[in-house]
Amino acid sequence: MICINSKVIYTHSLKISLEEFIKEYRELKPAAIVIDTKPERPAREFGKAPGKSNFEDKRKFHGPRINHQIKLTECRLLGEDGHQYGVVPMIEARKIAEDLGLDLIEVSPNAVPPVVKVIDYGKFKYEQQKKASEAKKKQAVVQLKEIQFRPNIEQHDLDTKIKKAEGFLQDGDKVKLVMQFKGREMAYKDAGFEKFKGIIKVLEDYGAAIEADAKFMGNRVICIVAPTKKIPPKKHEAKITKSQ
Repeated sequence: MICINSKVIYTHSLKISLEEFIKEYRELKPAAIVIDTKPERPAREFGKAPGKSNFEDKRKFHGPRINHQIKLTECRLLGEDGHQYGVVPMIEARKIAEDLGLDLIEVSPNAVPPVVKVIDYGKFKYEQQKKASEAKKKQAVVQLKEIQFRPNIEQHDLDTKIKKAEGFLQDGDKVKLVMQFKGREMAYKDAGFEKFKGIIKVLEDYGAAIEADAKFMGNRVICIVAPTKKIPPKKHEAKITKSQ
């Protein structure tokens, strides 16, 4: 940067060298020309963030590398039909893929040498999505269902709720059994607790396993049962005699 009579001129904008520029203005007083010896800041490259290296600016690809993304000298090449080409240079692998009108996909990057397959990328992506979808369907999602009872529940309602609990167990879900006591019912909580244990016994006979023992929490008694392999395919129609 040069300052002439308080006017700043940047050296990179000059069409002549710095020596020629000073010589051209030699009639000016030396004090009128001030040369900044600090190195000029390099111009920022378009589309590149400051302080970022070229490696950091490279696009990060997700999934296996394909075609031009594969930066190898050689690979073990497999055909779409399983044909083994052996270890070949990448130049030859690209030529084979181009001749077949297919893509190169790096299927085993950690192998020595890495394994690359000649295949249609669209077909490969579809198969991967299909496998992921099937694996997701096979994953068992266990939910916790809750069924509430009252100490003075009628026999018909009790049978209905037990069948509902059995249905949840057949679906592979856990069941949280809750019996709530209100007001004067707390005076008969022992009788209610015995009825609650009878409900648990019916579900145990059905094939359920007790995951959390029955216990009082305030004015409620709670128990959690879980399904096992003993759960029969059909619902068990068991009844509990109402306590007097």
